[in-house]
Amino acid sequence: MPHSLIRIEEGKLAAIASSLVTDAKIFVTNYARERIEGYIKEFQEQCPPPQILEQINRTINTIERLEQSYEKTVNKVNQLPKKLDLPISIAKISIDILTHVLEAKFTTIGAIPPTGGPVPGVLYSERLSKILTQAGRLEDAKKIVFTLEDEKESIGAIAMGAQGALDPVKSRLQLLKDLLQRCALD
Repeated sequence: MPHSLIRIEEGKLAAIASSLVTDAKIFVTNYARERIEGYIKEFQEQCPPPQILEQINRTINTIERLEQSYEKTVNKVNQLPKKLDLPISIAKISIDILTHVLEAKFTTIGAIPPTGGPVPGVLYSERLSKILTQAGRLEDAKKIVFTLEDEKESIGAIAMGAQGALDPVKSRLQLLKDLLQRCALD
C-alpha cells in the first residue's frame, strides 16, 4: 500500500478505546447492581434457604468473572499508548530524514553553475513539482504523528479513568459475600 494512502482520523483510536471501556463498565455495573441489591434484600430479615444460598454463590462467581473481564479490557486499553511509542518514534526519524533530504533538494534548485554544467555535490536534479509533492507528503506525515501523539495521550487518560470504576460494585459484592458467609456458618 502506498504510504500516501495512510489516513488516521483524529479521535478514532481514543473513541474505540472509550467505547470498549464504557460498554464493559456499563454491562458489569448494571448486571451486578441488579443482582447484588436483590440478594442483599433477601438477607435483611433472615438467612435464605440453602438453594438460594447456592444460587447467590453462583451469581457472585459470575460477577467476579465479569469484573476480571473488565479488568482485562482496561489492561488492553492501557497497553495501547505503549504500542504507539514505536510507530511514533519511527515516523519522527523518517520525517527528520525526509526533511533534510528536501532541504538539500531545495538548496540545489537555485544553484545554477556559471558554466552550465552539473552542480557540484548533486547527483541528479528533480522537477520542482515533484519536490513540492514530496513536501506535501511530509506535511501529511507530520499531521499523522501529531494525531498519534494526541491519541496516545487520550487513550492514557481513558485507561487511568477506568482503573477504579468498579470499586462501588466491589464493595457491595464484598458485603454480599460477608452475608453469605455468615449464613453459611449458621
